Amino acid sequence: MLPDPESAAAARHPQRKANVAISADALLRAARGFSCVFWGIPVGLLLYSGTLDLRLSPFLRLPTYVGGVFVIYCGMILFQRAGPLSPLWPRRVREALFILLLQVYLAPFLYWWRQMPHVPYYVANVVGLVFCTAMGLLVLNMLAADLAGTLHDPVLRAEARAAAWLAVAFMVVPAADAVIHSIRTVFQADNMTFMETFPIPPEMPRWLRAAAFVPFGLTMAITWKAKELALRTLRVSAKLPPAPAGA
Repeated sequence: MLPDPESAAAARHPQRKANVAISADALLRAARGFSCVFWGIPVGLLLYSGTLDLRLSPFLRLPTYVGGVFVIYCGMILFQRAGPLSPLWPRRVREALFILLLQVYLAPFLYWWRQMPHVPYYVANVVGLVFCTAMGLLVLNMLAADLAGTLHDPVLRAEARAAAWLAVAFMVVPAADAVIHSIRTVFQADNMTFMETFPIPPEMPRWLRAAAFVPFGLTMAITWKAKELALRTLRVSAKLPPAPAGA
């Protein structure tokens, strides 16, 4: 009979313990929280594509993005109930909840900006939405890095930290795209002579716009790995013999 790889891993590291005491319930809540984050991200992205929207009335629409935010919010509640899995865990969860609140406020401006891209107020709020999204992705990846550090997975911890800062860097693309599109809309409509005299940045190519989805893919991959790490640790801990008295 082949040995169980998880049991073999536990046997190789009999003294390895988490940095903080983590119960099975906390690990399960963390895994469910990361699962909510994983599924909430693609639901939220449907607003960017404009594929779906929910109309509460002919004059009031609720973007699907809010549904994705709600799923991620459920994940944050699970993280809170899991307890402090790292020294920075409670603060990061509060930051994520605050960012989600800002995103709900800023989400409608994306729709209004698409209708009137020449309005500076809408442009500023869309850029603010992109910034909040970048900060949200950073916090989510850092939560995964914290869990990996607590459960002694240096590879996932390094990957999560790298993904956190790459997410911020890549989110420059949609922010710049919104500003450039608005500038071109204003001068194309009002002053063609100005455009001929002063160079206006060209529209971004489609392949560069696609780079805006890279941070979401990275974050989904990291949150999936964090979920699997929590479940794997839970399974391994369930197979370990009880610690002797006085240990």
